[in-house]
Amino acid sequence: MTLVAAWIRKVNNTEELIFMSDSRLGGGHRWDECPKLMTMPRSDCALGFAGDTHYAYPMMMQIYNAMTEFEKVRTKSMCITDLTAYVLKHINHLSKAVYDKADPHDIDENEFIFGGYDWRAKSFKIWPITYSQRDQLFRRNYDKKFYHSNFMGQFGEIAIIGDQNKVFTRKLKEVLIRKYGSPT
Repeated sequence: MTLVAAWIRKVNNTEELIFMSDSRLGGGHRWDECPKLMTMPRSDCALGFAGDTHYAYPMMMQIYNAMTEFEKVRTKSMCITDLTAYVLKHINHLSKAVYDKADPHDIDENEFIFGGYDWRAKSFKIWPITYSQRDQLFRRNYDKKFYHSNFMGQFGEIAIIGDQNKVFTRKLKEVLIRKYGSPT
């Protein structure tokens, strides 16, 4: 099971960005104390993954390292929206650099969420990133399976990735309805 979500929560006039994951890594073993989330070097953004640890975790580490080397990224002079394009460029470059794969189709099981603070718009942003078989590359994916711009009409933006996406979304709706009532 894998589950990672990012939520832009609004309380009165204040926004906050919340990332969460189930934090279990696997790949022939189970390791319950390892993150699937990482704050990036510039500290106003984070990246999370769902999928094959052997594939996605090294990719997340390489993106982290690439950010430490690029001054515009490190010093936050690049807007988070532009940084998303930078992250996508690196994800796609790295995915094409993998060779001698046992299963040539394993790439499409990996998903990412990138999010952070957009100083131009003065708000948080989140982007689910999934593999497009048709285009043979990773893209931002705003399909309702992964992204809700106004979850249940009142709970803000939420992005959810992982093989338990549908189950989590259904259970989250049930909890929110029990606590707050049906959306109007």
